[in-house]
Amino acid sequence: MGLAVFHLADLGQAHAPEPSDGAADQQAAPPRLAREDAAPAPGVAGGPGVEDAGLVAGGSGVEDAAPAVGGPGRDEAAPVAGGPGGEDASAPGGAGELGGAGSSSPSRSSAAGGGAELVLGGAEGRHAAVVRRIGPGERVRLTDGVGNFAEGPVTASSKAGITVSVDRRGSVPKPAPRLVVVQALPKGERAELAVEMLTEVGVDLIVPWNAERSQFRANPERVEKTLTKWRAWAFEASKQSRRSWFCEVAPVASTADVAQLVQAAGLAAVLHEEAKTPLATLNPPPTGDVVIVVGPEGGITEAELEAFRAEPVLLGDTVLRTSTAGVAAASVLLARSRWRTAV
Repeated sequence: MGLAVFHLADLGQAHAPEPSDGAADQQAAPPRLAREDAAPAPGVAGGPGVEDAGLVAGGSGVEDAAPAVGGPGRDEAAPVAGGPGGEDASAPGGAGELGGAGSSSPSRSSAAGGGAELVLGGAEGRHAAVVRRIGPGERVRLTDGVGNFAEGPVTASSKAGITVSVDRRGSVPKPAPRLVVVQALPKGERAELAVEMLTEVGVDLIVPWNAERSQFRANPERVEKTLTKWRAWAFEASKQSRRSWFCEVAPVASTADVAQLVQAAGLAAVLHEEAKTPLATLNPPPTGDVVIVVGPEGGITEAELEAFRAEPVLLGDTVLRTSTAGVAAASVLLARSRWRTAV
């Protein structure tokens, strides 16, 4: 069994170093989903650069994406939208908080080295102790989702959570360049598959896009419900893939929002099956944003291509579904940038 990772907002230490460009993040927590057998999903709303890119919540409609509990190979069940009630249904903190009230207990010590004890309580702690059955002697990693982590063996476990004796701390620099995937909203289980795979491969920000051919209806309630699900999926997949920097999900974007994001990018890759330039010939910059745009099943329209004002690129000689094209394209560009220096 691999090292289990859980989220704890307060690790009692300074934040991880920022990249050289000094861009600041603004974290916010989406509503928690009520379910006894799934961990809470603090997630993040927006993310670095989202506000500057003009992305706004509710700018376009989405249709409810049906949740599928636990993707293939998943050792943690992804949360699904729950109804009111339940002790884990309390809303987490507002903007600027990654955890929120009840998400975890504070650390017993703020010491920077080993020897400190951290208590993981709340819904995340119960998930670790009751669902994952983490017991004394097992080694776990706690991360705040913004680059910092603490590891150590579990010294106590109960229905209320677990206690970890920290013998190792560390921080991971923010990945550069930042990889952003604009994902046209798919239907049903394909939405969960897309979010999970993009998170696992290392995408930093996922932007749900209500494209012209997405066939999603404008409804504020469905916009909020779908966004909550996407953030929950990204949160769980971030833990499963042992990320120190959790994947973020921006508010639902219109075509105009995406056009601003594309035009501000250091490198933009708009995938299109009739493009002439191969994606594999692009060279990602060392810093800034690399933006990949994945269209819906019906394809990107001519009007949308004109709005983006970017030369489209060809992923390969086969046509992929919208739920798998993003992870394939992200892998190509990561192999030409961050993965070359991965340790």
